[in-house]
Amino acid sequence: MALIDSVTPGEGYLIAVCMTGGDKITVNLSSKINTCRFKSLVNRETYYNAKTDGIFVIWNNGEVKLSVSELRQLSNPKV
Repeated sequence: MALIDSVTPGEGYLIAVCMTGGDKITVNLSSKINTCRFKSLVNRETYYNAKTDGIFVIWNNGEVKLSVSELRQLSNPKV
């Protein structure tokens, strides 16, 4: 299983995630921002301070977390 190597928050709630195996995932969180789970990311300082522990993208000391499988699902929404 590939781990998260780095995460880069960008404008418009697009986050770029680089995996240890070289894969890159781009996720658009703009449609999720007004949900209970992601509402703290409306604060730009919180959003831009994304971190990773290799398994999750983490904001606000773990208040919001996204796993690798969630990132992959969000990057490939079902039509």
